[in-house]
Amino acid sequence: MCRRLRALGVRVARISVVPDDVEAIAGEVAAFAARFTFVLTSGGIGPTHDDVTFEAVARAFGEQVAPHPELVALVHRFFGTMDAQCPEMKLARVPESSRLNYGVGSTFKYPLVSVRNVYIFPGIPALMERALDGFAHLFRSEQTRFHSRAVYVAADETLIAPALDQVNAAFQGRVSLGSYPDWASNYYRVKLARLRSVDVPVSVPLGGPGAPGPR
Repeated sequence: MCRRLRALGVRVARISVVPDDVEAIAGEVAAFAARFTFVLTSGGIGPTHDDVTFEAVARAFGEQVAPHPELVALVHRFFGTMDAQCPEMKLARVPESSRLNYGVGSTFKYPLVSVRNVYIFPGIPALMERALDGFAHLFRSEQTRFHSRAVYVAADETLIAPALDQVNAAFQGRVSLGSYPDWASNYYRVKLARLRSVDVPVSVPLGGPGAPGPR
């Protein structure tokens, strides 16, 4: 997920791992939603007792879960049941203000549920990857691109630390530089990872909608 988001121009600022506990998830979702542009959850939206993400996201925003008519119809289509008490119907009970987002192309047929700036992804890795590919248009930044490079150094980290301090001071705010020692490798001692974000110019036709005015 992080690699795919970076390719879309999205910087991942925080990752949190929480148990299958409604209060714990709700607390993290509420805090993250108030601080970040997007919040992506993964997992906990299946039919079993430990799938509590929909309930937790609803609680984070002071809502209840309720059957969504479109999801009820999809459950009926996929599973052939309209029984409100069956396990499959749990997939249709979502936060009251939920929005259903539909993917581009045929990558992912099932809608992605979102509440405000919180997007609720499946936890099964293959489904999560397909969903993120299908809903990439929701997160893609046309103004930002990330460029990364890795350099492998056959020297101890302590020996190159002064040089890294100088580089970090010179490019702070423009380039993120990480140093990762590897004592088990026979080929290098330290991996240096460089990440740089670049703003991509966006042209606006003069006189068209949204054209900049005089300054």
